[in-house]
Amino acid sequence: MLDILAIGEAMFEFSQLTDSGGRWLEGFGGDCLNMLIAAQRAGASTGFLSALGDDEFGEAIFSLMQREAVNFQAVDRIDNADTGVYFIHHDQLGHRFSYRRKDSAASRMQKSRWLDAPASQWIYASGISQAISPSCAALVQEAFSNPKSGGQRAYDLNFRPRLWSPEKAQEALIQLAPFIDVLLPSLDDIAAMTRRPSMSIEEALQWLHPLGVETILLRCAAEGAVLIEYRSGHPPRVQVIPGRAVAAIDATGAGDCFNGNFIAARLRGLSYIEAAHEANHAAAQSTLIYGAIGSFPKRSLTNKLG
Repeated sequence: MLDILAIGEAMFEFSQLTDSGGRWLEGFGGDCLNMLIAAQRAGASTGFLSALGDDEFGEAIFSLMQREAVNFQAVDRIDNADTGVYFIHHDQLGHRFSYRRKDSAASRMQKSRWLDAPASQWIYASGISQAISPSCAALVQEAFSNPKSGGQRAYDLNFRPRLWSPEKAQEALIQLAPFIDVLLPSLDDIAAMTRRPSMSIEEALQWLHPLGVETILLRCAAEGAVLIEYRSGHPPRVQVIPGRAVAAIDATGAGDCFNGNFIAARLRGLSYIEAAHEANHAAAQSTLIYGAIGSFPKRSLTNKLG
């Protein structure tokens, strides 16, 4: 049995190098694959439920999964389909993304794909996993409502307005919420989904409470994270994980790195708060290098971050 199985889309990445005369750094991304590789490097065994095109980008991602020891027995190759590609642009406002993913191989996955999935202790998906197509949304709903091993189910909002509207994203979240054990949203995603750009951490926690998820770990970028646990018969337990002061140059994939390290730490027996602190260290370290997957530390290096 795997430790973690994620459902989603892998993509080929081109990251613009600042002050380089127009050069781009090739890499890999896709939030769920990012999380899996971060978790694998932190000591977990991982697998992917996805699909790739029959192109050079799909071949490169397969090679990556082999190198990173991510199980790909449930990753299909689809003839005459494209693998998703995205571009990271850097400017004075930070990093921006543009995508080439319409009708990608992963977006063609059907609900029935869940029959092919290997068993795992954790199931992971995100708003992007659902938003790339209605059939993928049905697949995620099926996986979370009918888990094969009875394990934990973790979900990251990862709201992308280019993929679906705030209304559709919230509707999907409400439908999935009864089956989520650990919710891993970011403050920015909640602000975007609710169209409240100045939303505070306290307001975000109030918005999340009616969902009824017992454990929520709210990522707050440089401010760190907030862990809130709801247990029957007890008042909510709220704990703050302070941000890490680092000379960040690229936050691409930092949230995925956080999530992967958090779940891997839980699998090693750490408490929620201990796992959150370890994940915060890893995510901070990942911002010191351009790109997503290439910046994720191995556990031995994460532990050295002061």
